[in-house]
Parts: sequence; structure tokens; C-alpha cells
Amino acid sequence: MEWTNYNNPFNSVKVLAHFRNLLGIRDWKLLPPVSVDIDPSNRCNLKCPWCIQSHAQQDLIRNDAELPAYIMERFGDFLSQWGVKACCIGGSGESLMNENINVLIKSLHDNKIQTSMISNGILLDRLEHPEYFDFIGISVDAATAKVWSLVKGISENEELFQRVLDNIAHIVHKTEVGFKFLTYKDNVHEIVSAAKLARDLGCRLFHARPCYTTQPEQHMSMEEIRKANELLDAARTIYETDAFKVYSIYHKYTHDFKKKIKFTKCRVTPLRLTFGADMKAYLCCDRRGEYALAPFAHGFDQVISKWGSEEHYKLMESIDISKCPRCTYSGYQEIFEKAILNDGMNINHI
Repeated sequence: MEWTNYNNPFNSVKVLAHFRNLLGIRDWKLLPPVSVDIDPSNRCNLKCPWCIQSHAQQDLIRNDAELPAYIMERFGDFLSQWGVKACCIGGSGESLMNENINVLIKSLHDNKIQTSMISNGILLDRLEHPEYFDFIGISVDAATAKVWSLVKGISENEELFQRVLDNIAHIVHKTEVGFKFLTYKDNVHEIVSAAKLARDLGCRLFHARPCYTTQPEQHMSMEEIRKANELLDAARTIYETDAFKVYSIYHKYTHDFKKKIKFTKCRVTPLRLTFGADMKAYLCCDRRGEYALAPFAHGFDQVISKWGSEEHYKLMESIDISKCPRCTYSGYQEIFEKAILNDGMNINHI
């Protein structure tokens, strides 16, 4: 069981709400992306062993890039004029490492761009207006300082872990906060206690998903996966209420928590564009840092002029899905291929 309520933020079926965008992809008459990712910083203050950015994209490892304030100040105007609806801040590093982060947040808010953020929570006190966000996801991944330090790749640090919890408690009444938990071999046993911690802190939801790692030695055994499933069901049964939900996102992964590819070709990247801290715009959030998939520089005029161009199309056609580290869009890809291209749902027969 992934969830008890069908209408939730993690259900990939929501892509059908953007039917016009999907038809535009099918006919190569692209609308602006529905959403964008913006990475203010490639730097991070933790060393999570599973970090896909550290293992997959070597270009990213070699730089500590950060977006300058003058670029972040312009983002809201640009996205609003282009027709983008939403933005997620985060990705390649810890966004709040960029000391000018509030410049970006204000620009998005002033232009009525729906905004979310993913953070590890250590620097949340830098946020001047947490109420400007629709949602903030905090990647905690543990219930105790010992396990938190282990899965974050640092020496055991009770004080820093408590700082994360205090920061969460400070903002839960100002915006919707999700407690994020990557299910991993070293934290499986804390699933239930982490869900309780999330509820007690005042978070709106507990969001667990498999930790996809490219390192074979870090893969979970089937026994660990079975235990994770049992504990997630227990957490949902014990702690879920109308005000607090437990979500375990499995539909994007195989039964053994590996990459799931149930589509033949990558097609839906025009739904979303990733603006990297290195002043490049990437087709795919999972492959940010791979310069071969960055057809756009940050010059906003260039992004618009190349969007939907022949160059854009050829680059999409060149994507080899076997080389993707994972597929965040896998649910959307499958729905697009089966429901839009092949009309497997008989869409017009209501």
C-alpha cells in the first residue's frame, strides 16, 4: 500500500491534469514547462552515502557553483512571463547554502509562482518567509541523532540533529512541511519512530520512498525490503490521521527497489526544466550536471528561443534511458506512452 487517499501529491496520475501539455509533446508543439527546478547551490553541508549527485554526474562534483543574486532576482519575472506555474527549489546541493536564497524566494513570490523547497533542514532558519512556500520537504531520513549522522555521512552530532528538529518545529505552522525518509539499509529499523517524530513535530506528512543508489554494496536485501514494507504499513496504521498522512512511494520502483522502466522512450521532460547552479538548464532533473543534456544556457531569451526547436527535439531523441541513474518521471512516462500515444484508457469514452 502506498497511500490511503487517492488524491495526494505523489500520485503520478496528476499528470493528466496537464493534458494540453501532453498533447503538445505528442505533436511537438510544446507549451512552456508546467514546473521548473532551480538549484541555487551545488554545495552541500552533508555527505549522504547514497547521493546520486555525487556518484552519477562527475561534472557536478567538480564545481561548487552558486547562482548569483542578480540572476535569482530575475527568475520570477521570467517564469511568470513564460507561463510556468510552479517551481521547486533544491536538487544538486543544499539550496540554503546560497546566502542570497531569499532574493530568489521573493522574486518567485512577487510573481505568484507556486513554490516548494527540498532541504536537509540545517539552515532553515535562513528563510525569511517560510509562509511563501506551498510546501517544504525536509530530508531527515532518521529518528535519532545516531542514525541521522550515519546516513548523512558525518560524525555523530546530537546538537546538529536537534537543530534540524527545532527548525522544523519553527515553520510547521507557517507552511505545509513534509518529513522525507529515504528507505535505506541503515535506517529501516527507524521507520515507525521517524513517522511518530514527524507527527509530533507537527508535519503534515511522512514521505518514504526507496533509496535508489548506483552502488551495489548499498542495495537493500529482500529481507530488508520486506521489513521496510511491514514497518511502513505499521506506521500508517498507528499514526495516520486526517491531519497527518503516511505515504510510501513505490510505483516508481521495482519490487526490489531498483530503477523501474516500463516505457520505451523518454518523452515527458518538456513538462519540467531544471536550472542548475552552474548557469545551465538541463532537460532532466535526474541527469543535471551532464553537460550533454544541457542545451540551454541561463540566458533567459536563449531558453525560450531554443524551447521546442529542432535542436531540443534531437537532444530528447538522443536520450538513452538505459543510462539514466533513475527516473523521477517514470510514472509520467508510462502514462504518456500508454494513455496519450496509445490511448490505452480510451480517453474520449467517459
